[in-house]
Amino acid sequence: MIEEIIELVTSEVREEITTTTALNDSNVQQAVQTVSNSIMDKAKFYIDNGKLMELKATFEKGSDEAKQGLIEEAKTEIIEQLGTELQVSSTDAESIAAITIPALIKVSKEKLLGPDGKIGFTDIPKLLAFFKSGGTSTKPSGGIFGSIFGG
Repeated sequence: MIEEIIELVTSEVREEITTTTALNDSNVQQAVQTVSNSIMDKAKFYIDNGKLMELKATFEKGSDEAKQGLIEEAKTEIIEQLGTELQVSSTDAESIAAITIPALIKVSKEKLLGPDGKIGFTDIPKLLAFFKSGGTSTKPSGGIFGSIFGG
């Protein structure tokens, strides 16, 4: 699942990243992967620390304040990682994050929640499974309580 999301996002942001930053075309997918990994790690951290509502708000329309929380937390790590892994400047890394994060959220919402992008009660176990598995599965284990409590 996450591989498909990364491929879609890469094709969506490739041109913008290569024209607005010094990153070359061959490294765009790695940059998207780095951003995705950081967002996944941050989402898992939110789940593990009982911040489900904050995570839910990140993926809902009109939750700009909540989105900024998770995104700002992840952005610092992303800038460091891109600088280390791809030797890009902090300005370019910040641009890559600013371009890639909204695209990742949009494509993830479309893939996980459908075209309306709304999170219903039945979507929560699927989202928990997705983030806990690092994006490899949307199948919860042990029912909703198992998903929430690590079953």
